[in-house]
Amino acid sequence: MNTVTMRGNLGQAPEIKSGENSEFAVFSIAINDNYINRDGKEVTRTEWVPCVCYTPGIVKFIKEHVSVGDTIHIVGKFTSRKFSLENVVNTKQDNAPYEMTRSTIEVKELHKVFRPAKVETQNEQA
Repeated sequence: MNTVTMRGNLGQAPEIKSGENSEFAVFSIAINDNYINRDGKEVTRTEWVPCVCYTPGIVKFIKEHVSVGDTIHIVGKFTSRKFSLENVVNTKQDNAPYEMTRSTIEVKELHKVFRPAKVETQNEQA
């Protein structure tokens, strides 16, 4: 089964692109991984995960309601594609085209995570 579930923050506005018959959304989410290093200090490592969404209803929601800094929860599938870079020489394989693989998450579900507003108490106002 190829299912990915993630929660992360948008670092920049989603890009809405036009395909042959419909629009699709392209964006990246930041996933933080916290751990304690050998010196006992807490370290946060951020991974940027590229995502794409082709589902018209979700693309519309992204267009209208999702912006920079929002926390989103996504469910999708892991996809990858190979491509060649022209004008780049692969010296390890007798000048064959240089091939790369790009991995993305194809989003099938998206939920915007709302955080409760901070309520001020009388002690904080003083």
